[in-house]
Amino acid sequence: MEIESRSRRLGEESRIWFRFSDSEIQEKRDGIALPDQGMSGFSRWMAETFFLGRDPEKFFDKSGTDMFLEKYKKKIDSAKALVYWSTGTNTQKDWVECGMDYVRFQLALTQADLKMHPLSQCLQEYPEMNELRPQVEGILGQKVAQKIQMIARIGRTDYRYFTPRRNLKDMIA
Repeated sequence: MEIESRSRRLGEESRIWFRFSDSEIQEKRDGIALPDQGMSGFSRWMAETFFLGRDPEKFFDKSGTDMFLEKYKKKIDSAKALVYWSTGTNTQKDWVECGMDYVRFQLALTQADLKMHPLSQCLQEYPEMNELRPQVEGILGQKVAQKIQMIARIGRTDYRYFTPRRNLKDMIA
């Protein structure tokens, strides 16, 4: 996450998908927002007011990035378990089937009052991850033809936030 957050080129995708207010969250019904990252109340107000903004200079401000990464590390350190999905190949069919497994697993965790949070930045296939990705793959024992598709942390939280969803018909051309 640090590599992604400190690179403007990589972080630009997050900035574009970021939703900066409740009205924007409800209007767009997709993207990334502070409430779905576990931030609420005064902390959220402070972050949205002083550290975040649509302007790239504000969004990529070093002090705001440092604060985000510190909170993110605490979240990772709080995980009670990690899970990952690996496929024998890396085809589109693998991606879809892995995504289906991911959703079924998430639903089962929800029924057990557990939460899951993806941690797959290190699996990204852009040049900045070319050093880190093989290290993670080695730790997880990946064989040459295999592909680790997703990593997630698992734990419990009392925090509840229900992200809005787009209507399926609105997404089909």
